[in-house]
Amino acid sequence: YGNILTKTESRWQDYLQDYELYSQIRYEHHYIQASDYLELPYIKTFAGNEGLSGFEIKDGNEDGKTWRIDNGNLRCDAASTDADPDILYLPALRLSSDFEISISLHSGVSDTTHPASVSVALCHNEENLTVSGYMADTLQIRNTGLQDNSLRFIPEKEGIYRIALCFDNRNQNSILLMDSIKIENARPSAT
Repeated sequence: YGNILTKTESRWQDYLQDYELYSQIRYEHHYIQASDYLELPYIKTFAGNEGLSGFEIKDGNEDGKTWRIDNGNLRCDAASTDADPDILYLPALRLSSDFEISISLHSGVSDTTHPASVSVALCHNEENLTVSGYMADTLQIRNTGLQDNSLRFIPEKEGIYRIALCFDNRNQNSILLMDSIKIENARPSAT
């Protein structure tokens, strides 16, 4: 990301009789500041060992079964019928109102009798992640094989945003699996 905030190096020497003792320590502090963001296209796959670095997670119903990596897939389970969603906040992205933005989740469910619902929110890139608005469409994921489930939107204005994937916990026993997320400029918004 180019998000190294500071580098600190410490060096000391200690002279004991006829020899010198020398040590050096280096610290690097990594985190994304409010001014840091990624450009589109944004593609994230979950097969590697990167985990969910750069993401934030909110366990809406506090059942401990929230967004996580499982066997190379991003996974979220609905173990209860609690109304509060489990939310995955993507890293900060710069979005332009000059383009229609496409969000594609290569996803499926573990059982067709327990479909998954994911609503998508656009949040301001601030400490509280205030919701700017929800997309009109909710993704209804019913297939057991991984397929592209997508929606398109145009941001109200250009800016740095966090996209929130809100997994609906009311569909008890639903298990959502996803191996990639792709966000890109789909076409000019004037067309």
